[in-house]
Amino acid sequence: MSEEIFQEITEKDLEKFNKCDSAVVIYNKNGDIVYANDQALLIYGYASVEDLPNGWNFIPPEYRPIVRKRIEKALSGEVSPALTLKIFTGDRRIEIVKSRTYPVIFNGERAIMAVFSREMEDRLKRLSIEEASKIIRRSIEPFLENRVVDIKEILDGVYESIKGLFPSIDLAFVRKDLKVLFATADDVPCKENPPVLKSIEERKEIYISSNKVTGKVYTIFASPVVVEGEVFGAIGFKSEGYGSFVPEDVEVFRMVSEIVSLVLGLSRKIEDIKSKSADFFKKLMVDGLTGAYTRSYFDEFVEKMVSYSRRKGDDVSVVMMDIDNLKIVNDNYGHLEGDKLLKDFSNIVMKSIRNTDFLIRFGGDEFLLILPGSDESSAESIMRRILEEIDRGNTKRDPKILFSYGVAPVKDDLKKAIRIADDRMHEMKRFHHRGEYF
Repeated sequence: MSEEIFQEITEKDLEKFNKCDSAVVIYNKNGDIVYANDQALLIYGYASVEDLPNGWNFIPPEYRPIVRKRIEKALSGEVSPALTLKIFTGDRRIEIVKSRTYPVIFNGERAIMAVFSREMEDRLKRLSIEEASKIIRRSIEPFLENRVVDIKEILDGVYESIKGLFPSIDLAFVRKDLKVLFATADDVPCKENPPVLKSIEERKEIYISSNKVTGKVYTIFASPVVVEGEVFGAIGFKSEGYGSFVPEDVEVFRMVSEIVSLVLGLSRKIEDIKSKSADFFKKLMVDGLTGAYTRSYFDEFVEKMVSYSRRKGDDVSVVMMDIDNLKIVNDNYGHLEGDKLLKDFSNIVMKSIRNTDFLIRFGGDEFLLILPGSDESSAESIMRRILEEIDRGNTKRDPKILFSYGVAPVKDDLKKAIRIADDRMHEMKRFHHRGEYF
């Protein structure tokens, strides 16, 4: 075979490879990776070429015969058509890539150059912050209703949500003492399945494809559930076939584990706060006059959930609101009328927001609105809806409800966003003092 068929890779070529969006890898005839550009290292999950293991480590066994034939063809001077395949990454995740191989000369020897890019399937499913907030609300409601609950009842919402997302995947939540807290079927990754036990014992994720249990090949992902620094148990996900989970699936599984950890951690906090009396707990969490949540609820629960949502990249916005004329109403109409104004304002706001939003009485006449899954524009739309409802209600009441507000998106720091919203609220309040209302 003429050497002219083989493209010689120069230093200039390597410079170009590092600027392109596709991953470029060069193998020698033994299958060792001798070059990888930055995009390839990113997909593989390694910092440098020196850290990379043998190239076969990235190829699942069922694809190796195909890849061997491609290597043989490339070494004989043949360009292979594009191939979609699954590859392992350094942390044993699965990536789906589209790859093409070329015959090249590298460092004076025949070699194989593979060019590939991520091939994302339309299977991106994720637990949004809205779904997470529903689960957390569901876990707290029994306490607010003075009902005794156990962990299984708290986790019902989580279980139903996962089943809805992955109807064809078996899953189980196994406690450290091997008690199964929920499962979709009898044959699931639980007490007879080593990966879940290993995840509990070693306190780490386990991701394998195996046929040791039933003779069939299954892909299993198990993730530990850690509550206040201690391993509580692990959640296992199982699907038939080799490498059945794409990266998006695994990311959702990780989020499920985090939500379960969060809910269990909150339930412990609830028990601590609740102490001897459910009535005491309810008074501590819900403002008796307005029905909005209290600062204690915000400190114990909402802050943690906002932190969770931001780590997942979800939008969250906050709104600070202040009743401008509460003192005037108290002075001229009496405190009972002032209380009624606060109650009416809170009722209108709560009817205007979604059941995943949080209204918190932040101070005497100040309210904080937490809007999960809303960017600044969406938050402004919600406020316009509230303003319309307030305006409609004001036609039938005297004194009227007059309030100021400020909106801010949560970026990295929730408290900073609240300060920005507070500043914007006071800016609006200055206009209102001049009589410039809605």
